[in-house]
Amino acid sequence: MDNSSGKWRNFRKQPMPRSNCTCHPAVWVRLVWFLFLVAGMPIWWQTASAAGEEPAVLRRLVERFPVTSERLMMREVCDQGAIKMRDGVTRCAVCPSYTTSAGDKTGFAIVEVIPGSFTAGNVQEVLLNMGGCESEEELGGGMVLLRRTGSGWSRMLYQKGHRMRDCLKFPLADERHSLFCNQSTHGRNDEIGQILWVTVTANEIQARPLLRWYDNVTSNPRELVTVFPARFQRSDFNQDGRDDVHILFRIREETIPDKYAGAINAIDAGYELDEPRLLGLVYLFNGKSFTLDEDSSETLDEINALLDKYSPAKEP
Repeated sequence: MDNSSGKWRNFRKQPMPRSNCTCHPAVWVRLVWFLFLVAGMPIWWQTASAAGEEPAVLRRLVERFPVTSERLMMREVCDQGAIKMRDGVTRCAVCPSYTTSAGDKTGFAIVEVIPGSFTAGNVQEVLLNMGGCESEEELGGGMVLLRRTGSGWSRMLYQKGHRMRDCLKFPLADERHSLFCNQSTHGRNDEIGQILWVTVTANEIQARPLLRWYDNVTSNPRELVTVFPARFQRSDFNQDGRDDVHILFRIREETIPDKYAGAINAIDAGYELDEPRLLGLVYLFNGKSFTLDEDSSETLDEINALLDKYSPAKEP
């Protein structure tokens, strides 16, 4: 059965944290990226919630750079090799020498660009989520760290695997940036994910699992199971002057009626699933690490019980 299209694709959309600020239309966003990349200005967006405000849903911090800027970065990523555009995506024509499939012509493509000061304060760096040139066991790609040097970029680090998405940036006490990210792998019948706290040194990308999630909708199951982090919210929940993160989980355990072959068929045919159950928990950030809020411990136990029931993934 071809599951490449249909209504079911709207069933579960990835959360796209967005700012509650309305002062940055598309033209202004492009202008700020221009200043960051060309003029070297250390401009960062972080949505800060004022005391007493409702936690604002953050917009995703990952932004696409202008194509000319991506090509400038890719000169370093591609070992000075050929760079090409395909389907609107900038990529190396062949796999770079430092990847597992060096020389392979399948290419090495930019998936996401995350700006920050990751290895030291007051330096301009980007983490590139790159697709290709690695096995599926290594999540089909890797992360490249570039640092701004004069009019160009220098490659500081490559680490296969550890591909991340929907990252939120948090300043550490030493003025470096850490990341709160989502990550997932696809099995034959399901998708297994985890939420990571990520820090970067000159030698490695350190990804510490905080909690996991599970979703089997893509296998067109008769027994639909979704334990999915649908939304991140950011606010200073413990009033210590630092932003924390609230994660809203969407929970579904539902048996699809016999007249449908599976969940995807049912959704495409207009079948209405039950409303998901919602569970929320909070991770507190102290400037050095994330810890689970005590009031969220029972919720985490409930989520882990569901994951232990359905998912082979080990607890972080």
